Amino acid sequence: MVTVIQPAMRNLIGFVKTAFVGGVVLLVPLVILGAAVAKLGDVLGRLSQPLAALLAVDGDVVRDAALVAAALLVVAVCFGAGVLLARGSIGRRARPFHMRPVMVRFDDHAQLAFEVDRLGDGRKVVYVPSAPDARAGAVLVFDSHRVEPLDMSVVAAVTSLRTLGRGLGPTLRPPGGMAH
Repeated sequence: MVTVIQPAMRNLIGFVKTAFVGGVVLLVPLVILGAAVAKLGDVLGRLSQPLAALLAVDGDVVRDAALVAAALLVVAVCFGAGVLLARGSIGRRARPFHMRPVMVRFDDHAQLAFEVDRLGDGRKVVYVPSAPDARAGAVLVFDSHRVEPLDMSVVAAVTSLRTLGRGLGPTLRPPGGMAH
């Protein structure tokens, strides 16, 4: 009886830990952003009081406008930081690693994969995932004529893998449509 309870308790404890960590990772940034918007809104509201008195505008309207302005300012700062990060050193290091959904052709079949790099001689480095778990797979090098780009997002490709290929059909060309 003890051996049955122990694995169940480990699973429950693992679930609780995962849920707690996931909640913290999601909620802490949201709480920090909320506090930043509230504090900035308070500061902007106090700074705009003289203007509100001069224009004879209701204080509630000024406070609401200050909160909206604070939220827009926080969004703008986050966007600016994202642009700097993407164009900065981290972004430059990440840019060579791209995952582009492709179909790779073997001798008698083709498989959904992700192009992750190109070699100087024209060959392509491809990650060929397993289904339904795309985190498992193999890294292979293909001649470029065996790799066909697909008109789908990475998210759509991973979703197709998780659903064992459902939804992949509309993105494929007819047989023989691959570039040679």
